[in-house]
Amino acid sequence: MPDAKTMIASFRKHWGKPARYANPSKRDLERAPEALRAVIGKDGWASYRDGTLWTCAPGKWSAAPWLEPGAKDADAWLRTGFGDLIAWDGEMFWQVLVHHGARMRLTDSDSWLIGHSLVQPDAYVNDQLPHLMERGREKGALSPSQIYTFVPALALGGSEEDSAIEIAEASVALDILRQAGGVETIGI
Repeated sequence: MPDAKTMIASFRKHWGKPARYANPSKRDLERAPEALRAVIGKDGWASYRDGTLWTCAPGKWSAAPWLEPGAKDADAWLRTGFGDLIAWDGEMFWQVLVHHGARMRLTDSDSWLIGHSLVQPDAYVNDQLPHLMERGREKGALSPSQIYTFVPALALGGSEEDSAIEIAEASVALDILRQAGGVETIGI
């Protein structure tokens, strides 16, 4: 795996200049896994590529309800403009596709996550999400506490192609999505 400087350079080359929305606390930086600490220490709490990917302060975006029963508490350290979460439970990074009621194990290495996975062209955030973000941006820009969501929700019979996209307060939308359907583990 590349060193931190090379990894951050690759991440920044791919995701572009950050739009900082807050400064991390010393405690947040101490809690962050090493590679994320390097990104957050340099960029702060930020969004990238017009709100497609966001870094998240721990404790503000809990992913524990989306993980396997009995999973440790987990904070989302990254999220997409549609509220999909990338969470760390202390042992493993998970991706939670909130609109699809799915979770998958990604890796136990934040260096791999930052320096490899998130910059791959076929990764969800690079392959499928940009088209949806274009549609969402027609509704306006997101604040750090908002996400784009489908109306009707996919869990209630909506579809990515036919549902309208609206801006919603993330805490409310994520709670509704979590309650609307189950969560299944997909992938490995």
